Amino acid sequence: MPHPSSHFHPYPKISHKTKSSPSSTSQLFCVTEKCHGSNFVFVIEPDLSVRCAKRKEFLESDDTFFGFRTVLVKMKQRVAELAAKMHEQFGSDKWVYLYGELAGGFFPGATHDESDTQPVQTGVWYSNDLIFYAFDIGIQTVKEKSKSVLHNEEPLLKETHFEFVDYEQALSLFREYNILHSEPLFVGPYHKCLEFKLGFRSTIPSKLGMPPLNDENKAEGVVVKPYREMTPASQRPMTKLKIVEFEERSDVYDQSTKAHNSSDSTPLNSALYEMYPLITENRYANTVSKTGPINGDSARANEVLEAFEQDVIEEMLEENSTLFDCLMGHEMKQLREQLRTLCKKCIIKSEKAQKKRLKRTKLVSAKNERGECSG
Repeated sequence: MPHPSSHFHPYPKISHKTKSSPSSTSQLFCVTEKCHGSNFVFVIEPDLSVRCAKRKEFLESDDTFFGFRTVLVKMKQRVAELAAKMHEQFGSDKWVYLYGELAGGFFPGATHDESDTQPVQTGVWYSNDLIFYAFDIGIQTVKEKSKSVLHNEEPLLKETHFEFVDYEQALSLFREYNILHSEPLFVGPYHKCLEFKLGFRSTIPSKLGMPPLNDENKAEGVVVKPYREMTPASQRPMTKLKIVEFEERSDVYDQSTKAHNSSDSTPLNSALYEMYPLITENRYANTVSKTGPINGDSARANEVLEAFEQDVIEEMLEENSTLFDCLMGHEMKQLREQLRTLCKKCIIKSEKAQKKRLKRTKLVSAKNERGECSG
């Protein structure tokens, strides 16, 4: 039975805001390393067929999303076996979601071919190979419900129910089926998890047998979530904490564009003032991780631009849900136009900087391989 695409369940957006008392029945939370990659999902259907998805939608046969088929070939049998185990416990009519990150694609000092290697992300190095790093398992039930109408002309309705598997159980399954996964760095009360010290060296490369690098290779950050609990996605409290190098907000931007001051505090200027710090290279990089790289594809470029703009808008509303309430139609249009202009500039700047950084990293790596660099 094919999965109804309209009921695809994307991984919930993780808030960067901490909560004083999260609404969870779990008394134990855990801290896990946040992998700097691209959100990726294996969806295993009741007949154990395996589909792949990016952040918000299924991938089709002609998609080239970060070369994901390399991972699919390696993982397909294991994820299907894991799903079969889940069916034994929860029923064979369930869709099983294996959430994780695609990451890797380049590692300084490793042997590289002459191709134009393109890592999923830069800034944290994990492996020369493309990897899948699992962090959660979800279960979805899709039921058909007839609608009583004359001659039954209306289509069947779909009812869905989704919940996450207890993370402690997910860890056991990851180990049983030899799937690379996030492991708790700390388990304890929520407030203690929030105190976990950031800036540590990433734990992922060593799991893959990669040597330590000369630089710190800091982890992007951590995710705090319930440790023992099975809960609907909408009720699951999760918080992400990032090191400053990967923050998606910047308080340093061109002062000539700063619209908010004591003498000119209109609703539009207030909204623009909140918008400018959110248009950053880090936010753009994370947008690309959800859509896939542009690589000269004009259709993909438009998709990325729109997703970048939407992410900024969503972040603005998360910070202040009534921010746009006082804007007139023409003012909202002005804001959107300025947002598009600034996002385009950020994309051009980010693409150039990304290529320059990667080229420099590869050059240093090649010199190290040839023994041309000392200490």
